[in-house]
Amino acid sequence: MKFFLYLLYPFSLLYQFLFYLDRRFKKKNKFQDSFVISVGNLTTGGTGKTPLTIYLSKLLSGIFREKEIIILSRGYRGTKTVEGMIVELNSSPIETGDEPLLIKTQVPEVEVIIGKKRYASFYKFYPSLKPITKFSLSLKDINARFSPRFRTKFREKFFIPILEKKEIKKEDLDKIIILDDGFQHHAILRNLDLLLVDSDSPIGNGFTIPLGNLRESITAVKRVKYIFFTRYSKENSYNVEIFKMKFLKINPELKFFHLAYKLEFIQNQKEKILLQNLNHKKITLFSALGNPFSFENSIEELKPLKLTKKRFPDHFSYTTETILTLEKNLEKEEILLCTEKDYIKIKSLNLNEETLSKIYNLPIEVFINKQSELKSDLEKIINEFFKK
Repeated sequence: MKFFLYLLYPFSLLYQFLFYLDRRFKKKNKFQDSFVISVGNLTTGGTGKTPLTIYLSKLLSGIFREKEIIILSRGYRGTKTVEGMIVELNSSPIETGDEPLLIKTQVPEVEVIIGKKRYASFYKFYPSLKPITKFSLSLKDINARFSPRFRTKFREKFFIPILEKKEIKKEDLDKIIILDDGFQHHAILRNLDLLLVDSDSPIGNGFTIPLGNLRESITAVKRVKYIFFTRYSKENSYNVEIFKMKFLKINPELKFFHLAYKLEFIQNQKEKILLQNLNHKKITLFSALGNPFSFENSIEELKPLKLTKKRFPDHFSYTTETILTLEKNLEKEEILLCTEKDYIKIKSLNLNEETLSKIYNLPIEVFINKQSELKSDLEKIINEFFKK
């Protein structure tokens, strides 16, 4: 085991070096007159970014009713991630990816745009807002002084661009943009970084990829304003307090919040079943999550009559055959149970009513301690930005 760790350590150092170069030298794009918030994490796998993005979207929509809220997501595993698209309620999860479509269904009043290159995707659908770019030397000067090959390949790198604002109405410019899973997206400047940390395993084994599951060093909390400890409970509260002290040594200005999930019932297309009534049910749990343990534990604690678990790779694309195979193995009166993220993909499949009636999902509601403090802080920070 130690030999394996020694073998991977140089690759971990190489990853950190390449990550540093990407963050240090990648061109940083700025949205004109828009407040940008990134929601992300330090580790690979699921830490609850999508539920927090949904919560944040609802919160900001309530505070800033006159401003447009726009969520930019990569659209991971979506077929439209390269060209980009606006997510609609009737969009296909195959095109959008599961998480962007789930966000849109939960917060239909916000605009959700997917695209691997998020800055370009935004201006593809808001072309009238794109600033005019000029350079500190005129094109005539550049063409006169440098060779054609140099002009073509390097002029935008070596000449400082000047962004000129168009004559656009102020209310059209003032937008709040949320970068879903955007903490490591270095191509866009942001005004506020929110970081999610798993209360059970805040930094894994402390090493970066591939030796551990850290995306970057914990010194990255220097860039953060708020840390949300997800899956917070009495059992892991001591562990959380230890890491709060570690993070404060790196960034004394940090504010901490605890995030937990409120679970009340499961549902299918026709009915809801309270969680306390699941102890008489036979259940097959299935999911395609980066971290399925929290979902599985929440049902296991209810002590159902029978519990079978089936795990698929994160962002797995379900097919009709996949679901029919699960259904085929069910006992009498046994039900299939998945997450909302899984269910959003399954609904788009060609399944009959009888099969769909056997599939339930577990809705979750985010609960954050000190919610009034968070709301007050965001209102103050964002209002001050738009007053400038």
